Amino acid sequence: DLYSSKYNPKFLELKEKELERFLQSFQNSNVRSENQNKEYKWVKINTENMGSISSRFYIAPNPNNMHEIVKRLVEIFSKQNIPVKFKYQLTTGMEQCDRIIIYTDANNREKIANAIRSVYQNNPSLFSGCERSLAWLYDTNIPGVYMAPETPGDAYSNRLSDVILEAKQTFNFLYGITDSNSRLTLSGKDLEQAIADMKLLITSIMFRKGILLSNDGRVIRITDKNVKSFYNSETGILRNSNMDDRGYFEANFYPTSSGRKALLTNFYSVSTIKPQTGLEVRHLTPEERRDELDRIFYPHKYSQSGSTEPTGRRIK
Repeated sequence: DLYSSKYNPKFLELKEKELERFLQSFQNSNVRSENQNKEYKWVKINTENMGSISSRFYIAPNPNNMHEIVKRLVEIFSKQNIPVKFKYQLTTGMEQCDRIIIYTDANNREKIANAIRSVYQNNPSLFSGCERSLAWLYDTNIPGVYMAPETPGDAYSNRLSDVILEAKQTFNFLYGITDSNSRLTLSGKDLEQAIADMKLLITSIMFRKGILLSNDGRVIRITDKNVKSFYNSETGILRNSNMDDRGYFEANFYPTSSGRKALLTNFYSVSTIKPQTGLEVRHLTPEERRDELDRIFYPHKYSQSGSTEPTGRRIK
């Protein structure tokens, strides 16, 4: 739903075939192309000199203009031999406004931005009617072109969806919303404050999950970059946990004024939280965490010993 398009594209097969023939004319050059299933076509140029992907540019033009934009991008990227790879939608998958996605490393990001800008300046009408999905949070100085940081191992839309869900759960904890107290009526300044709190939560969780960009376009990383959050709507307890090569860290915040204060004070960290009023802290080594999960998911392995209790150290 984050990527639903306002267009209902039809009869683009001829344009797609023409673009295919255009790409085939580069067979003996630095341009390579290949299908990604039935949804996308990859175009790769000088990728052997491409570093780790750091960000993506998104362009979702009117589907009738997409193939011409791709053609002009290929021409300028190839001429400048810029290390880049991008993909464009095939006619089988255009119900989503995810039409052209351009991947870049940090060293070539500005070159690619300048190339896209040149295509726009020479053909601004092709960018008229570009769409913007909810997931494309970051503007560029090129009309109709947006960007997002790279999220290795996970789709950016999944990461953003998790942010929204986690912000809602955290809001429920801070405002005391549970199954037995599910309605919240606010007005005036209280309502304005609640909206401001939600905006702050979304931004803060984006930062914690590594998808918030600095002013110069860099992703800011923090120590506890794997924080997962779970809100128990029956008990009102919020659990934040983090697992990495140091081990498993867990903090359970109680639905009290001291518990809510402790969450806000320690929002960006789990591993360094000290025992205090309003929360419970637990730490397991990587081996202890694996043993705990085994006891939870494979209790039959431990039935002979007569114990299925998980291991670990609990600090109150």
